Amino acid sequence: MYVKTVEYEDYNGEKRKDDLYFHLTEAELFRTQVSTVGGFEELVERIIKTRNVPELMKVFEDLIHKSYGVKSPDGKRFIKNEEIWNEFYESEAYSVFFMELLTNDVEAAKFVNGVIPKRLRDQMSNEEIESNKKKLAAELGVDVPATTVPADKAIETQK
Repeated sequence: MYVKTVEYEDYNGEKRKDDLYFHLTEAELFRTQVSTVGGFEELVERIIKTRNVPELMKVFEDLIHKSYGVKSPDGKRFIKNEEIWNEFYESEAYSVFFMELLTNDVEAAKFVNGVIPKRLRDQMSNEEIESNKKKLAAELGVDVPATTVPADKAIETQK
């Protein structure tokens, strides 16, 4: 779950500070993944590389819409429906949040990574690490074991 605190001025001129909640379940992420040619990650990478701002805006709008919701008081549900979406979309909080995603690469990356379920994010991270190790080993022409011993532990075992 990605939680973002935004500060904005509402339409009555009042200063506000709200926590916004975004989350995709594994099922929602799977639907997004299979409905996107090449998968969601490839789409985002392609857009970033080409600097296609209009396309990137569409992706963020869609991802925000799919992931925005409110937690139930007991924490058992993450509620998403059109009424909740419209309440957020029609607020200045949405505008502030959306513009930050478009103008701040770090926050955009945090958002995309944050809406992915933790279990999948951890799994993807491990797979990416293994993939990067294999690519580096191939470039260097060496074999790298699938799991490596941290440098500080390697020194201890050599003693």
